Amino acid sequence: MFFGIQRLRSKLRIFAAAILVWFFIFSGTLAASERLPWLAYYSTDIQGRDFSAYRLLVFDSEYHPPLYPFQKRDSTVLGYLSLGEMENFRPYFSDVQKQGLLVSKNPNWKDSYYVDIRDPRWAARMIEDIIPRILEQGFDGILMDTLDSALFLETQNPKKYGGMKKAATQLVRSIRLHYPNISLAMNRAYPILPEVEHLLDYELAESVYGDYDFINQTYSPTPGAQAKRQVEMLQRAQARRPGLTILTLDYWNPSDHRGIQRLYDKQRANGFQAYVGTINLDQIVLRGSTETHSSQPDGILSRLFHILSMND
Repeated sequence: MFFGIQRLRSKLRIFAAAILVWFFIFSGTLAASERLPWLAYYSTDIQGRDFSAYRLLVFDSEYHPPLYPFQKRDSTVLGYLSLGEMENFRPYFSDVQKQGLLVSKNPNWKDSYYVDIRDPRWAARMIEDIIPRILEQGFDGILMDTLDSALFLETQNPKKYGGMKKAATQLVRSIRLHYPNISLAMNRAYPILPEVEHLLDYELAESVYGDYDFINQTYSPTPGAQAKRQVEMLQRAQARRPGLTILTLDYWNPSDHRGIQRLYDKQRANGFQAYVGTINLDQIVLRGSTETHSSQPDGILSRLFHILSMND
């Protein structure tokens, strides 16, 4: 009888050990997918805002909170830079307008104009003037946005805007060449991603699952086929360059906590670093209140530890 109990305890220990090994491998996988909490926030209002949970932050390069507190923490702060469009509230807007670099208005953003990025004066302004201004403020790098707009113009009118894709690729290469040590992120621009992904630290995928309908002014899911294509494209990019961190930015109604949590769960399953925000990115949207985390085993796991610690 005694030896029978001993054999049973030995089998239970082996079983419990196997379960615990599985648990820690699985939980380690989840922890890896959660290793970079990040935030995009385009406002100067920091009253009541808590940024302490985020290791990567993206702020507007001119209108942003003080950067000094973030320089004291183990966090990376990127400054927003629009490369394919020009907003009329930027201090250098009139100069760009006088140079004749503006093409037309962006119909979705009333303050923004498409830019002819093929003109070498645009690249020179970015590399020699604007990026140094951003870095001098204390930013660790830049988020390159709106290159999609230049690519869009070429697809809509190849005869008039041919060469935009080539110019976009060259602009990213030139930025990395001139600033080899900064953190560099690019928003979408998927057609040029295979050519520049080796130059990037982060690829940002916007509106993978959650989007904003400018016509109806409502938040809505991204069509399933479109979302699937994006995820597969991003996963292929990660496979080609394992060091590339994929960030996702989905837009959703901030009062729909369950919907927000579903978006985080989907992106976590993809292995991406997610943030869900409002379309203007002027508030911090917290995750769904249903999410809980614990680094200590409980329930069944605590019983498994008990089995392993049983005396003979």
